[in-house]
Amino acid sequence: MKTKGRAERFFSMVMMACLLFVILGSGTRALAEENGQGSMESGKLPGQGVVKVAGARQRLLVRFRREVDPDSMKEILSRAGVRSVLGKIPSLEGTKGFVMDIGPDASLPKTMDLLRGLPDVLDVEPDQLLSFMETPAEPDFPKQWGLHNTGQSVKGNAGVPDADIDACESWDIDKGTTYPVVVAVIDSGIDEKHPDLDGKIWRNPGETKVDGVDEDGNGFVDDIKGYNWVGITQPVYNDWPWILGSSPSAQTYAQSIKGTGQFLTHVGIVLRKSGSPAANVVVSVRKELSGSDLARLIIRPSDVSASYEDLVYKRLNTPIKLQDGITYYLVIRTTQNDGSNYYLLYDLWNDSDYYCDGREWKYDGSSWSSFPHDFCFFTNPNGLPRDDNGHGTHCAGIVGAEMNGQGIVGVSRGAKIMPLKAGCCAGWFYTSDIVSAIYYAADNGADVISMSFGGTGYSLAMRDALAYARNKGIALFAAAGNSGDSTVSYPAGYEGVIGVGATNNSDDVAYFSTRNSTVDVTTPGVDIYSTLPTYRVSFNSEYGLNKTYDYCSGTSMATPMAAGVAALILSRNPKYTP
Repeated sequence: MKTKGRAERFFSMVMMACLLFVILGSGTRALAEENGQGSMESGKLPGQGVVKVAGARQRLLVRFRREVDPDSMKEILSRAGVRSVLGKIPSLEGTKGFVMDIGPDASLPKTMDLLRGLPDVLDVEPDQLLSFMETPAEPDFPKQWGLHNTGQSVKGNAGVPDADIDACESWDIDKGTTYPVVVAVIDSGIDEKHPDLDGKIWRNPGETKVDGVDEDGNGFVDDIKGYNWVGITQPVYNDWPWILGSSPSAQTYAQSIKGTGQFLTHVGIVLRKSGSPAANVVVSVRKELSGSDLARLIIRPSDVSASYEDLVYKRLNTPIKLQDGITYYLVIRTTQNDGSNYYLLYDLWNDSDYYCDGREWKYDGSSWSSFPHDFCFFTNPNGLPRDDNGHGTHCAGIVGAEMNGQGIVGVSRGAKIMPLKAGCCAGWFYTSDIVSAIYYAADNGADVISMSFGGTGYSLAMRDALAYARNKGIALFAAAGNSGDSTVSYPAGYEGVIGVGATNNSDDVAYFSTRNSTVDVTTPGVDIYSTLPTYRVSFNSEYGLNKTYDYCSGTSMATPMAAGVAALILSRNPKYTP
């Protein structure tokens, strides 16, 4: 197991900028042992319960001075400690960078120094993690005081009349329908079937069907309604791993997932070796737990580290189109049978339920048993930005929920929402996914970009991506942060980005809203009522929020409020610059 010191060093690298979104579980080890899960016999190894995000220590964002094919540099990259190239960041000007994965025993600083020494390398940086800028709240009265404040009471707090954005007055001038405006919401995705959003989602005219083909040649496959860089993924785990391969009753496990109508091409799981297991691990895709394999991949012992838990991500032997709404199983099995030499298979045991579309299973040799937890698993990016967290749907509703006689209305009812999923079900964003989403928005017709996330780390790659978008005339909005002090958060801190703080219904700056020179405007961000997914996600499973609609607070909510105002202005004045 990792020591506490190593876990603390990991979290010092993670850029925590939210108030309440990531709530680490505690006191659950006793519960696990009480339930008989803390023993070798049960196949579950007791641990410390420290929550971690898989792959965070292994990923690098590498940019080159010229167009480079990494396949031609495999030998050089391998000598530097790079295990594989996980993906690239495309734009109309060419490839802007590559996400690389270092080997299980490679040194991150050494690999970075070796890569920087290559003549074609422009820069190398860790693929850092960022987080949401929201503060989930209890549900109360469904009133949109931020659009029109009459002094109504919100959650027991009387407001100040006209402490709002004057939405009603602005709609007398323009409702956002004069000129078409596209607002890219880089977030956790969107519930495309929500009754207040289903008619507001941007459509890519160059893609017509999910067929595994990049019809419009923009570098993204099947991106009919935006894109999902995260895939179907649950990236968080703790130190209570299952034992895989110690006995016949600990050789087979599974994770259920829900299909979204997209192609599954890659799967990753988190493993570590204990001793020297010799048998391979097979990961297969099935429609039934004990059914036949639809596709599979093989993980060899040499692919797995003995030093630390390692994300092993590989291509399936054949792509599989998963039917929308249908349950599938990622079955993980081995023939290893040795109590001294086995694998450790990581999950999020007795902690948060971030991925609500599935659960984990164990086969004891005769029958399957399920548990209300999830393995740590990754799948490939795809063309459906389905919201499995809730944050993105809430922000999208603030920008432009429909005027349809039900629910709420967005600031700009005419705006189209381009949903770009860069945040996972647990609320984490990799820098590379954010950068990719910014280039995508800039190259595919966005007029405004709303970014309700942040962290304290500075990224040259993100800075350049935002400059690229701004040079194309895109107005950029980002959450200033929920620190309540002067901490600078990025992307709000980059030049050319409008940093957004939050106010309450009394027209005071919210107690949690960051206060510094990067705050360019403050808008309503306390107890904001908006759309939420109509199905179970992290926001209702972890924070008790309602499905379909509820209140949330944070500079996350203030940011789409400001982005919606920008959409109104551009609808009336389409030639305005950022």
